[in-house]
Order: sequence, then C-alpha cells, then structure tokens
Amino acid sequence: MDKDNHKEIGGDTGLSTSSELPQDLEAQSLAKFDDQVAKGHLIYEPSTAETVEDQGFKLSFRFVPHLRRKPITPSDAPERKTGKGHNPFLNPKPEEILSEVGPSHLLILNKFSVYRPSLLVITRHFAPQSDDLDFSDLSAAWAILQHFKQRYMMIYNCGFESGSSQGHKHLQFWPYPDEQELGFQLFPNVAESTVNITDDIPSVPHRHFVLRFPTHCDANTLVQAYRKLVARVRHSHAEAGGGTDYNVILITHSEWASSDAYSASAGAGVRADTSQHAAFKRLPYNFCALSLQPFTTPVCTAEGIIFDHENILRWLLKHDTNPTNGKPLKQQDLIKLNFAKNDSDEYVDPVTFKVFTDNTHIVAVRHGESANVFAYDTVERLNIKPKMWRDLVSDEEFTRKDLITLQDPQNLESRNLTSFKYLKDGEDSGIPKEEASINTASLGSAADLKIMKAKEAVAKARAERANAAGQNSKSLSAATSTNSVKKTSSTSQSSKTIPYNATRHTTGQAAASFTSTGLTPHTSNALATMTDEEYILKPRRVKHKGYVRLTTTLGPLTLELNPEYAPKAVWNFVKLAQKGYYDGIIFHRNIRNFMIQSGDPTGTGRGGTSIWGKNFNDELEGPLKHDKRGVLSMANKGKNTNSSQFFITYRPASHLDHKHTIFGRVAEDADDGGDSMETLKRLENAPVDSTDRPTEEIKIVEATVLIDPFDEFWKQKNQAERTEKEKSDRKNAAVTADQGSLGVDEDRTTWTGKRIRDDGTVDSGGGPGQVGKYLKASLSRHGQDNDEDEIVEVIDEEPEEPVRKKTKGGGRGGGFGNFDSW
Repeated sequence: MDKDNHKEIGGDTGLSTSSELPQDLEAQSLAKFDDQVAKGHLIYEPSTAETVEDQGFKLSFRFVPHLRRKPITPSDAPERKTGKGHNPFLNPKPEEILSEVGPSHLLILNKFSVYRPSLLVITRHFAPQSDDLDFSDLSAAWAILQHFKQRYMMIYNCGFESGSSQGHKHLQFWPYPDEQELGFQLFPNVAESTVNITDDIPSVPHRHFVLRFPTHCDANTLVQAYRKLVARVRHSHAEAGGGTDYNVILITHSEWASSDAYSASAGAGVRADTSQHAAFKRLPYNFCALSLQPFTTPVCTAEGIIFDHENILRWLLKHDTNPTNGKPLKQQDLIKLNFAKNDSDEYVDPVTFKVFTDNTHIVAVRHGESANVFAYDTVERLNIKPKMWRDLVSDEEFTRKDLITLQDPQNLESRNLTSFKYLKDGEDSGIPKEEASINTASLGSAADLKIMKAKEAVAKARAERANAAGQNSKSLSAATSTNSVKKTSSTSQSSKTIPYNATRHTTGQAAASFTSTGLTPHTSNALATMTDEEYILKPRRVKHKGYVRLTTTLGPLTLELNPEYAPKAVWNFVKLAQKGYYDGIIFHRNIRNFMIQSGDPTGTGRGGTSIWGKNFNDELEGPLKHDKRGVLSMANKGKNTNSSQFFITYRPASHLDHKHTIFGRVAEDADDGGDSMETLKRLENAPVDSTDRPTEEIKIVEATVLIDPFDEFWKQKNQAERTEKEKSDRKNAAVTADQGSLGVDEDRTTWTGKRIRDDGTVDSGGGPGQVGKYLKASLSRHGQDNDEDEIVEVIDEEPEEPVRKKTKGGGRGGGFGNFDSW
C-alpha cells in the first residue's frame, strides 16, 4: 500500500495535455453515451436526489432504483466471466472507448451510470486500485477536467474499504453537482496551500482533509499538492490507529472560484465579475431568451433556444442572427412549441403530468414546424428504450434526430445568460421599453420579474393620475367635478364592508411577498377570512339552544345542547345525528349513581369517530360544570381525544370538571310525549353485569334533531343582513334625492355660500344669512313631499349636540369662566 509508484516530477514526460484531446470530445462523449443507453449497452435511468440533515450534517442521497444490484448488461451477458480473475477494464469494447488520454490511460463510458454522462479514466495495463495516484494518473485527470467546458469532478476510491468495487485502477468523472439545488456548500473555504482538517466528531467515522492548490497549476504542482495531502492523511490515521484507505475528489479552479451562492470561494477574496450580467448563471426554462421574461407563445431553434414568438420576430426584423450565439437565423427556422398545462396553469409533461421545474430534463419532439414538449424521462422510458418511435401525443413518427433538448440540468450552457451574445455586446433586444424596462441585474427568478412588473404598473398608474389631476386643475368647473368624484370615491371606500368572517389578522401576503421572491407581489393588506365552519365554531358566537331527541328502548330522552361554550362538540353531535350515525347504537356502559355511556357503533367502548374523521380538542373554557343530574358530556381516552362517544351523569361529578367537555343537559321540561327524567331513571335502574354492561340491550332507536342551533343562527343572521340592506337602500335613496336637489346650486357656489355668476365672477351679496339655506329648503321640501320618515331616520343617526348651559353674563365676555359649559 505504501509502495512509491510515482514518476519523477519534471522533464519531458510525454503525458497528455488538454490541447492534445479531440476538440469535440465532450460532445462526442454525451452523444455516444445516449446512443449506448438506447442500444441497451449501458445501464442508466434518471435518479432523484434528496438532502437530509442528521445531527447537524447535511447529506445528499441519490436514489437509483435500477442499481439495487449491478445487473448484467445485454451486450455482455452471454460472454461475461465470473470469478476472482475477472477484470472488466482490461480489454474494454470499442463502443465503450471515447478517447486515449496520453500513452497510459483511456477515457471510457461507465456501464452502470448514475449521472449523464458517467465517465471513467482507466489505466491501459493493470494497476491496483489500492495504489496512490501517480504522475500519469493526475496528468490524465487534469487534462480531462481542463478540457471539458461543463463542470466535472474526479473521484478516486483508493482501497476496497473506500468503496471501490473493482481492483483495476480507475478514476470516475461526474458532472459537478448544483450546490444551489443541494442547499449546501460541498467544499469549505480554505486558504491556498493550507491543509484544512475537520474537527474530530465522534458520530462520524472519518475525517475530511481539504487543500487548495494555486489557481494556475501544472501537473508538477498538482502532484506535490496531492502528496502533501496524502501524507497528512496517513499521519493522522497512524495516530488514530486506523487504516489508510481514502477517497480523493479533484475539482478545477473554475469550480472552486464559482460565483454561485453556495460556492466554496464565496467571501474568500476571489475576484467576482461585477459586470451587469455577471449575476446571471441560469435562465429559467419558461423564460424567453430575448426578453428575459416568461414566454406566452414559445418557439425554439434547432439548438433548443426558446424565445417568445413576438419578441424574436421583432429581433429578426432588424437582424438575421440568433441573438444568443450570433448564428444565422430566419423566421422559417423557428419551431412552435406545444406545452401542456395542468389545472393550476403549470407546464407539465403531457403523459405523466409531472410539473416541469428548472431541474427537469425537457425535450421537444419535432414534427416539421411544430414540436410537442415532454420530460426526457418519459421519452426515454416509452420511446427510446422500447424503440417505439411514435409521438406520445400526436402518434406521429419521429427519429432520434427530431429530439430537441430544451433544458438539460447536467448541461446548462445554453441557459447561461453570461454567454448570450446580445447581452455581452450590449445590443438592444428590440422590445419596447415599457415592456422591457427591467433591472436585469436583479433577476434571479420568476418572482423577481413579477415584482418588477408590479412596480412598473404602479409607477404608470401614478403618472396617469398626476396627468389627469394637472388637466383638471385648469378650469373651475373641472375642479368642481373632480372634487365631486373624490367625494364619491371616498364615500365608496369608507362604506366598504368588512366580510362577516374576517379575522383580526391579515393574510400576510403583502409581508410574505415583500420578503420572499417565490410569491406573487401583493401591495395591500387584506384581512384573512375563515370558512363558514371556522366562523360559526368560535366559542360564544352561537348562543341559540339546540335540541335533539333520543328515542331509546326505555323511552324518549330530550337533550338540550349548549353551543355557546362547546360549539365543536355540539356541531359534532348534531351532524352525526343528522347523518343517522347514532341510530341503532347501544348504551354499552351503565354505572348506577354515576353515569351512562353511548356513541360507539362497535358497542365495545373503543370505537367511534367524529364528523371530521379524527379526534377533536377539548372545550373546557366556560362556566359549565358536572354539578347535577342529567349533564351531557363527551367521553374521551385522554386529553383532546373526543370522537363520537358521550355520557349522561346520574349525579354531580365534580372530579370530571375540566377533563370532559360539557355540551348540554337532559331537558327537564321537554314536550316530547314523555318525561325525559323518568326515562333517565329507567336507564339508571336497568340491570347490568359485572362489567357495567346492560344485561338487556338498551338501544338508541333514533336520534332526531329538533332544533339545529347553527341553522337558527344563520337564519337570524341572514334576516338581520336583509333588514340592514333594506334600511341602507332606503337611506341611500333619500341621500341621492337630497343631493339631486342640491347638486346644481352647490356646483355654482363657493365654500362660503357665495353665488358664482355665469361670467365667472363671484357675487358679493349673500352673507351669513344665506349659509345653510339649501339645507333648510331641502328639509322643508322633504317634509312636504314624503309621508315616510326616511330623512328623520337618517338625521337621527347623527349624535345630537348636547344642550350647552348658558354662561354667566349672557354669553358675553372673553374669559373661560368656571368651565361649566365644557
């Protein structure tokens, strides 16, 4: 294990560099991967990731159901060898090989893939997986990481205790995870050339060592950094008495210096791009690449760049290129996209109805000038694997060449705003300013766009109001009209009624949308409303008594219900009775001089359910007590476990107070054709066995709701609202008539009552005697014309001014006096 296999550093090694690899190696790798998967030579299905926090640690798990155990691929099943000496990497098949990486390594496809694509760098000749990486290994890995434009990470499992399943030395290459999707930072921020060690944590049986090498690094520097790290690992494990198997993860400086929110270099002094578009990393899938706003009529290019049809047509009127990459583009090259939506107006896969997100692999199946949009998972499972090349929506034939990738979470270059040519060149998108005046430097999600649009709408409305106000102030008649409108508007606002079921708190939407970009902006606070059931089940709201008659085998029993202090218990009892739930149920427990219990349809005392299908809470507030015979109360199995069972007391039972919900009593004076108290007496005297169960079955033949207190409440409330509305209508009609008689004169007078002549001059006559004359005239006219006392009713609503006492001296004198008149 400790054997030194490293080549000497320096000199002409003849090893591969990034420039020696094929220029289109990355594209070839992805295309060949998809082709081999379609042919069944590779095992791959999309997997799901989930982040779990345990004991302060955030762990990302990837669930891969098809790799519960490694299957045998169809291509090598007949010739696959078994036994100790099998080495799948010694002679890889030509279709698995992607490229040579120097004279000693090969880049191949991983047969059992978790990521798309999953690649391996293997040694041409056997080398043990338990050896450290040597100069040629690191040179090959570094060449691959530098050559690929997509972010990748290299993983090497050194030793079988590290998780390696093959003895032939191999390095794995995976697309670098999206740390924003994970929700945490993969690598801690450390100083350059310093080995950072995590503290010992008893619950974690391993330690982490991180070393950041210089930004501009050659193979020699990389090997020195690796040796330094491994030496520190071995020294630490020797101190702890453990083994020396380990895992190595290698990433390039571009990953380390990422400007993502969760990047390892955040705040580490790495220079960030502060240009206007540097903040953009990813354009949401449902956004137009030109307007940077959600599209309404989406079209795409053959490369999968999505535009809004109207926006791209405006661009093509002045240009003949694709705004994102500068390639030639004509109107006939655009492909109409047919997205499916669910009832919530969200874009979904038309087959599985899974909602599209920014992490969904989305493809379009092209048919001439249009294309149907699917999740890639659906197309792969139902078209590619079974080789059934017919559109799942239109049943039209298509080929693999007709598949257009609109979004690939593993390759976001086409959605990277920093690479859009028209943005880098500072060109005008051609969209009208009123549609595109958005601060693109603050765009991060669809919610940000909504906020900006809301602000624009508010600013536009304010400007329109300001212009209208300026025009209206040019003439006296217009100003008077504006004042009249304002009065009407003010009146309508002040008369806006609050819903009867409004709570004392707001919905919180204004505050939530202000602090969260994931919510639609709200600029006003609205009171939250309750459902009718929530509203009516508030304690002390319904004070009407309810009545239910239980017809038992021993006589009628009328119960008076009290919803004022136990509205939920009464509601539950009434609704169950109306459903016929209690009909045929027996009294399963009867204890003389204590109580009798029923309400369990199983008759065992362990069954029953509430009207809501679950237990509901106790209602113990209020003055009701178990202080007399005939108290109706809820049976329970403990705190807040009320269901359908109830009991009736035969005597006071104060020890049950504040433990059981009291919601009624036996009505002593009920007119039910019998004496309820006599029935209760017969129930108490019924014979029982040693378990307090009646020896002869006592049954509730029928439960009849005589008076539903909640229905009575709604009837009274609706009647009160109708009466109030009629009263309000009469008042409004009277006020309207009054304003009609005053309106002409008011419009031709000043606020002091002076008349305005037709030529616009103000009459100097009038004086104090004329102030209020219109009010007197109006009252006089209405007193003569109307027999109904409607005006008096309106005036009476205003508080009368108290009669003021006469001050000494007949009211003359300027002093405060003795304040008798206050």
